[in-house]
Amino acid sequence: MADGTNTYLYGNGRIAQTSSTTEYFLGDALGSVRQLVNSAGAVTLTQSYAPYGETVSSVGSGTSAYQYTGESRDANGLTYLRARYLDSSTGRFTQRDPSGLEANLYLYAGANPVNRIDPAGLQSYKVECHKISESLEVTYNLRTLCNIANGNLHYPIDRIAVLDAREKFFRNISKMSKLLGAGGVNEGYWWAGQMLEYYVDGATSVNVNLPENTSFGKDAGIRRALIDKRPPRYSKDEEPAKITPLLHVFLKEYVQPQVGCENYQILFPKRILGAGNYFPQDISPRPYARGWWGAFGHVIVDATYSNIVVQRNADNSGYIIDTKVNYKVEDDYGWYPEDNKTTPLPLGIGWSGMKFIDVPHAWEQSLADAGMAFEYPFTIAWSNHLQINVPNDFSMFWINSVFYSLQ
Repeated sequence: MADGTNTYLYGNGRIAQTSSTTEYFLGDALGSVRQLVNSAGAVTLTQSYAPYGETVSSVGSGTSAYQYTGESRDANGLTYLRARYLDSSTGRFTQRDPSGLEANLYLYAGANPVNRIDPAGLQSYKVECHKISESLEVTYNLRTLCNIANGNLHYPIDRIAVLDAREKFFRNISKMSKLLGAGGVNEGYWWAGQMLEYYVDGATSVNVNLPENTSFGKDAGIRRALIDKRPPRYSKDEEPAKITPLLHVFLKEYVQPQVGCENYQILFPKRILGAGNYFPQDISPRPYARGWWGAFGHVIVDATYSNIVVQRNADNSGYIIDTKVNYKVEDDYGWYPEDNKTTPLPLGIGWSGMKFIDVPHAWEQSLADAGMAFEYPFTIAWSNHLQINVPNDFSMFWINSVFYSLQ
């Protein structure tokens, strides 16, 4: 490409500019042009910037139209960001946000220009790729792919490379999570990885059957939906005000009305739908913004209880209930880029252990919009055998010596 002064060389981004000589761009984590070097490796331009892009210093004979975040700056000192111009002297756009997605319609990068960019002038987010652990870079190339995926999707030269990097990033995340979940250690990781693989493969028939007595049921959000009535894990704005676990409904509304003095009873199977047990109804067991993938943290679980046997215990103080439970999740992919939603992924390592790195839902949505991934419905199924002890008044229950209230 050329602009009348220079011809530009592109690969996975802008590499060099050529007029009478060739100069190569050296950028920082935001993509800002920090230096130009010639073919001999000599530095011809060194620049530094204030947080919102004002040029603090410029040393050398080289010049470039591309400066802050790698974008072009015009003769008036305004940075061109496609939908509108940025005035670095104020940290504000010169026009309102035409998409209406930003909380402040004029503020650049959500007042976080150190970590975010807004190449389209519509909404800002930049993943902190440098925090991805070295081991994941060596094994899965995640840091390199992340840096490319952070690129400018709205610039035709970069678009193909950015989308390709995002697809490869998620495919490698899928491989990693399936490896973590291999051997029954934590099927939740395997499940999430498999779902992401289906998403990028465009599988039209998705039906994952996890092994019986899977550890997937130990997931905090799933446990709250199935068995464990505990206080919300997150804030009141992210979780339902009330969740009635499926097992509570089964015991209080189905089993208790039917038991009597008999020492042994067999009950008919019972299906209980999760959708009716969350309040308010439009919020599901766990907020989508905190799930492993975002799309998989907001599932509703249904349960079918079968082979139900109720026996009096030895001292007639209560009942022992044996049942097989088949669980099923029916859902589809749902990304929320319009709200600047992100999903924290455990990709970094810090002094205290695993660190989470926020990845925007816009990455997944961009693949769907480009026809490189597909939002088909999916089904997850697994089963458990439960032996449940309850007192005569059904005020509580216990499983494997762990007690739960039914009040």
